[in-house]
Formats: sequence, C-alpha cells, structure tokens
Amino acid sequence: YLTYGFASALYKLNILATILWLTLPRFLGGGVLLALWGAYAMFFSPLLNTVDKPKTQTEGVSTMARKTGFMVTLSAAIGASLFIPLPFRVTVPIALDINGVYAVQTQEAGTLTQIAPVGSVQKGQVLFHLKNAIIDQDADVAVQQLDFAELQRAVVLQRDPTQARIATKQLEAPQKELDLLRDRQSALVRHASEPGAFYPNADTRPGQFFAEGSRIGYLLPEKAHGILVGQFPETRIAQLREGTPEYSMWNAGQILQNEVIADLQLVQINQLASETGQRSYQVVATVSVPAETLHGRQQYLKITLGSAPIYDHLYDVFLSLRRNYLNARIGSAAQ
Repeated sequence: YLTYGFASALYKLNILATILWLTLPRFLGGGVLLALWGAYAMFFSPLLNTVDKPKTQTEGVSTMARKTGFMVTLSAAIGASLFIPLPFRVTVPIALDINGVYAVQTQEAGTLTQIAPVGSVQKGQVLFHLKNAIIDQDADVAVQQLDFAELQRAVVLQRDPTQARIATKQLEAPQKELDLLRDRQSALVRHASEPGAFYPNADTRPGQFFAEGSRIGYLLPEKAHGILVGQFPETRIAQLREGTPEYSMWNAGQILQNEVIADLQLVQINQLASETGQRSYQVVATVSVPAETLHGRQQYLKITLGSAPIYDHLYDVFLSLRRNYLNARIGSAAQ
C-alpha cells in the first residue's frame, strides 16, 4: 500500500505538471488558475471528505503532534532533496541531412527528361537529365558564329598577316561563349559522384520544369559515416559550450553510445523563430554509421550536460514556463 500510494502521488504530480506545461502558454495566465484548481482537486479536496469522529482532548493533541511531526519531517526531506545534484539532459530530434549534404539539386533550369529510379547507383551513373531549349539554341548560334569567324580567318590568312592576327583574335569571344554554353549543357545532366542509394522526390515526373537550385532527390553514399542535423535549443548553448557533454544516439530503439559520435558541430542560423523569437541553432552530427543504415528511421541525439542541484532544475522549468507564457502573449498580440 505504501508503494502504491507513493506511485499514485508521483502519477498525480506528473498529470499536474503536464496540465501546467500545456495550459500556461495557451490561456495567457488562466492556465495557472486551472493548474491550481487541479492541484486542489487531486490533493486537498480528498482530505475534506474524511468523516470527523469525536475525539478526546488527549487524542486530539496526540494526533496534532503526529501530523506536525510528519509535516516537519516531510518538509525537511523535500528541502534536503532539492540539493541533490542531477545532470541537465537535452534530447534533440535529428535526421539525415537530405536537404543539404545529400541533396541532389539542379544547376540549371530545364525540363526533366530522364531520372534514375529508386535504388543503388554506381559512380558515374546518370541520376537525371534536363533539357533547356534556350541553352541549346544559344549553343547552336554560338557554333555558327564560331564557324563564320573561322571562315573569315581562313580568307584573310594568306592575304594580310595583320588582318589574320585580328581575325584570330576575334575567334576568342565566340569560342569562350561556346565553351560556357557547353558547360551549361553539361550541368543539365547530373551523374553520381560516388556509389550509393538514390531516392528521387515522390512527386518528380518526366516533363516537369525545375528552376535552378531545385532539389530532385538525395543520394546516400556508401560511406562509413552519416551526417545528421537537428535544431538545438538556444537556452542550452552556454552549458553545451562550457562543459564536457556526453552523447548518445537513439536509433529506432537502438542505443548508440558516445564513441559513435565522430564529430559534433553547432551552427547558428541567421534567422529568428517566429513562434519563440529566439535564434535558431543547428547541430550537425557525424556518426560512425552508414547513412543508408539510418535511412527511414527516427533518430534522437541525447546530450548529457553538467550537473546542478534540483532547485536549479526547478528554476529552469519556471523560466521555460515563463518564456512560453510571454511568447504566447506576443503571438496573441500579433494576431
């Protein structure tokens, strides 16, 4: 019964904390009243339902002494527990960087004529092919201009050495323009730079037009390392930089320890989050696991930071609640 009562009290505290966490930023302060009412309903209201029995004066004094002793002991135990050091832990959802490192993008605008299916590809295999009629037309014109310049040079080559040098000089401009257009035509075809697995976008079909820089899919190479990215909270930046954190990664139920994290970098994104008004930081983790092994699974990077007493953790929770409340007020005022 004692174990059940203790577990029941913890369960009620968890429900109360969940109510407070979810309602505080939503009702602009009304969530505090709702949480206080929940605390009263769960803890104090049941105490009023007990039936009072007639007690003698001695029994009343003894009962009061026991209750006072119990409350003093409980308060001392709670106060002492507030000084127990516990580490701060941050869980960051991460995923393969398919929009950055592994992205397969167009270098020129054009209409898609060919795309490789989902599956393994070899080095040099064509991933996609675009067609740009304007570039092809300009290349044909540049070829004609170069042929005409070469014809002029051939005509004056034997007549006048001075004019021959001028005609030879005039060949440079059309040749450079043709080389540039040939490079743009080559950019319409993308080859696999290394063996791996290619995943085109689900809505990509031949005949679609893609602007320059559009992502057509992503290629996961057969390397022993994978690169994953996620959003790191700004409130933990100082603790991450000042301490010596420990890392572990949760990969669809499998726990990968610290030695799997080969490298970890923190990159500041020059953009403020519209919901919180805070700066965004991106964590880039290089793990000693092939990218194909991580594909299609949910990963979490678990970071253990420095330890602090429990009262620091409670104060941190209070700051988070206050920050959410203020952000909610700002968002409501903007609407």
